[in-house]
Amino acid sequence: MDRFAVITNVPFVVAANKQDDETALPPAYIRRRLGVPAEVPVLPCVASDRTSVKRVLLSLLHLIAERVQD
Repeated sequence: MDRFAVITNVPFVVAANKQDDETALPPAYIRRRLGVPAEVPVLPCVASDRTSVKRVLLSLLHLIAERVQD
């Protein structure tokens, strides 16, 4: 993840998919294993659930809007 953050200045989020599955890895674990910086949101997601996907996309859009305003 650090490499990705270094090669681009584009904001991003990480969607921790399959959160409706009891064997899914928790977002905090995914953050640690991937080395996702604290400023990058790692959001729980269920790709088949419209509201869940919308929440992830809106989070990304808010980050983009903040970047544009700066």
